[in-house]
Amino acid sequence: MYKNNKISFSHKLIVCLLTGILTSYILRRFNPAYLPGWLPKIFISLFFWSFLLAPILFIPIWQMREKRNKIDSVATLGFFQAVLIYFLAFDFTKWALLKFLHLHMTTSLGWMEMPMTMLSGEQQGSHFFGQNYPMVVALGIFELSGAILILFRKTRLSGALILFVMSANIVLLDLMYGVKGPLPEACLLLCVVTYIALQDFDKIINFFFRASNRLPKFNFKSNLLKNALRISAIIIPALVLIPHYKAQYRPNLTGKYKILKMTVNGKERLPDSCDNNTFSNVYFDLGDYFAFTSSDFNKIQVGSFEFDEATRQLKTVWRYPKGFNDTLFAKVSALDKENKMNLSGIMGKDTVRIVLLKKEVKSVTKTY
Repeated sequence: MYKNNKISFSHKLIVCLLTGILTSYILRRFNPAYLPGWLPKIFISLFFWSFLLAPILFIPIWQMREKRNKIDSVATLGFFQAVLIYFLAFDFTKWALLKFLHLHMTTSLGWMEMPMTMLSGEQQGSHFFGQNYPMVVALGIFELSGAILILFRKTRLSGALILFVMSANIVLLDLMYGVKGPLPEACLLLCVVTYIALQDFDKIINFFFRASNRLPKFNFKSNLLKNALRISAIIIPALVLIPHYKAQYRPNLTGKYKILKMTVNGKERLPDSCDNNTFSNVYFDLGDYFAFTSSDFNKIQVGSFEFDEATRQLKTVWRYPKGFNDTLFAKVSALDKENKMNLSGIMGKDTVRIVLLKKEVKSVTKTY
């Protein structure tokens, strides 16, 4: 007979489901190429179904034996939590070692030569991190540190908090960049880490929300003044920066445009000719930036513009190349049925007329 330390049915259900799903999913996601060649595939499938079903089928057995006082529920709960912690440490260690060994978050020479819009969200994320191996190693060190700390009772909460930050970051990156493959595993790891951390809920509350009386403090005579100063730390930056907001996207202007025809002082100039002042594309860019570029981007001219939506008048002050001060004053027509637009105006002492054709630009989440 055991002491009547009952565990709620909902808690049993949660811990058993998490144990079954986590252990089986980690086994399923493990790359078979890293396993011994002599291990039959039937064993992997057998392990998968055993790890998935055993904890779930154990729920009613646990419930019935607890009612008869024939099981130590606290020890049983501790066993399942230990399994969860073991597999958490196992999985995060796996991902850390994959980073150290150049098997995760890598890039390729081909990606370096390709336009960014040709890469998927997953490839863009991998390319971003893969260009800086020390950054990848640093992420791996955090994962490995969290995995080690979570294995020991005294440091379990510290490890859980580190792994919570890492898994939450992975979930956000996968969601924002449309990385579908690893997303379920990242969400599962986040749920399990959260569950483990919440077992030390009182410690979390004490750490984050109960200030120590030993901390030095300055005594205000007025609580109103004290709270006003606190709020000012948020309000002042907002008041300073909000007036400088620039429209990031103008539906009737923002985009990439191919130069079909360009005339300067009545003389036609061929796109991408040897002349330094001929280009092949125009970008009315995000954040009210304007750019002339050649097709290979070896020639580029960038400025910031002001645009009057009503009159479609445009003023561009050039920022690059340095020393180029011929401000562009122009009028831009609306797009016609063929997606064409005319730009005509004065740049310095020159009269400029350009016929533009709008082209699509695709990002991970949007098409412009």
